[in-house]
Amino acid sequence: MCQKCLLEGIIIFSTPPSVCITLGELLFYNKEEIVILDIRGIVAVFFQILYYLILARIILSFFPINPYSSSPVLINIVQFVRQVTEPLLAPFRSLVPPMRMGAGYLDLSPILAIVVLSIVRNMLLRFL
Repeated sequence: MCQKCLLEGIIIFSTPPSVCITLGELLFYNKEEIVILDIRGIVAVFFQILYYLILARIILSFFPINPYSSSPVLINIVQFVRQVTEPLLAPFRSLVPPMRMGAGYLDLSPILAIVVLSIVRNMLLRFL
């Protein structure tokens, strides 16, 4: 990637991989040469978002959040992360139930989910 692309931020790659253009320059190129939607990139970003949401859920699990005294924005963020990640984590939680560790539980399902998601991501990207 060239220095210009790094400075301007949003870029679109053309079919020769060494050429990258910004959104402003898009009007000067032939539309057949430009690949705007790259299916591999979409799949990679989708799995990266899932990874970050699971990581956010792991981090948020260490902090007690009281629904009566916490910020409504924080409560909404926590609920969103839980609603998105719970369908992913529930099957793994049934395979590896949380283990009792002193006063709390150790849930290994997020780690297992991240490993399986990375395997599925790599297999999908290999076949695309």
